[in-house]
Amino acid sequence: MSLAIWVTIVSIPLGGLLSDRLARPNLMIVAGSLVAAAVTLLIPVVAPAILAFCLVGLVICPPPGPVMALLPRALPPERLTTGFSVFYTVFYLMMALTQPVAGLVRDRAGDPAAPIVFAAAVMAATVLGLAVFRRVEC
Repeated sequence: MSLAIWVTIVSIPLGGLLSDRLARPNLMIVAGSLVAAAVTLLIPVVAPAILAFCLVGLVICPPPGPVMALLPRALPPERLTTGFSVFYTVFYLMMALTQPVAGLVRDRAGDPAAPIVFAAAVMAATVLGLAVFRRVEC
């Protein structure tokens, strides 16, 4: 897992560069989230595991840049600080909640791969989050 995070140190800035070049942020968020979810589902079946985690670290690169650019484009400058405060509050709350929920999913399913499937579903849910954001943006 650590190696996947190290890969993201390079891949996420490259994903941001790619997103800027294509100028299609919605496409990058949707396609990137769905591809990352699909590759995450490969973790239990790809051997060696280090390859699967490196693949996840590589394909997770497109969404973060365009996601972080949503608020500055949607809010006036005087409301941006509040917008980011809400964003990061929700982000870290979800980071704290999804981990025990993944454990609960594992306990209920009785399958060690269940948290990985849950993680893939959460990644795919980014598409729904984008749809909601676009619907309510100012």
